[in-house]
Amino acid sequence: MGLNRFLYIINNMNSTTKSTPKVKLSFAVGYEPFGEYKGNPSARIAQKLNDAVLPEGIRVVGVVLRNTYDSHDILHETVKKERKRKGMSNEEPVVIVSGGLSSSIHKVSLELVGFNEINSKYADANGVLVNDGRPIVKDAPPAYRTNADLTAVSLELGLADIPTILSTDPGRFTCNSIDFGMKHLLAVTAEPTLFMFYHTGVHKGDITGELPPSKIYHNPEWLEKGVPIMIATLARQAETMLANKEWALPNPMSLPSVPTMYYTK
Repeated sequence: MGLNRFLYIINNMNSTTKSTPKVKLSFAVGYEPFGEYKGNPSARIAQKLNDAVLPEGIRVVGVVLRNTYDSHDILHETVKKERKRKGMSNEEPVVIVSGGLSSSIHKVSLELVGFNEINSKYADANGVLVNDGRPIVKDAPPAYRTNADLTAVSLELGLADIPTILSTDPGRFTCNSIDFGMKHLLAVTAEPTLFMFYHTGVHKGDITGELPPSKIYHNPEWLEKGVPIMIATLARQAETMLANKEWALPNPMSLPSVPTMYYTK
């Protein structure tokens, strides 16, 4: 059993005796369609959950972003404005579940690591194509590991019959940019926020013409059921983990560049 999972279990065992702030606010984040895709499931679930209140009492703000390499900055400002609008203090925890589209995956992919590198085959929504491996944030670590316990998230999703895989390759397009960028911002600001990123496959109608053999349709219920589960699971973690702010921050990683399966120049 890994250290993160062990601490998660111990904290939850002791949660009844601790006075920890409850998570009242969460964000479900998705991207607009890009490339040859007509739709993006991550955007639809964000729109569907906007202003929903989960059974745990957590309000959801749905955010749909353009596919740009600076989307982490836009999301970070959106979260700050929403905190202020709701009169929340800087000590009150929030959780963010962000997602994007990867049409060749067979399960919902929970991304453990974001890399400080851009190397994509698609231009972003501003028409900018970057495929030279330049950093997302200058003078930042090569990578960050998520501060959420994705093993626990995967277990909860499995109980709901939602297939998942823990991934260390988020590609090097805008999905990786927001994954790395948000983790870096949270590490620098030490904000009480748990952040995770997932990839989903296409749904019927998201792609023009016949589905290529390398791709697979995902069941829309995987996100309709799964994203609220992700939010609720992160909220339980936040209500115990964030008592130790240093431990709860994303972990910088000094790793050599890991080849991406999505694109090689």
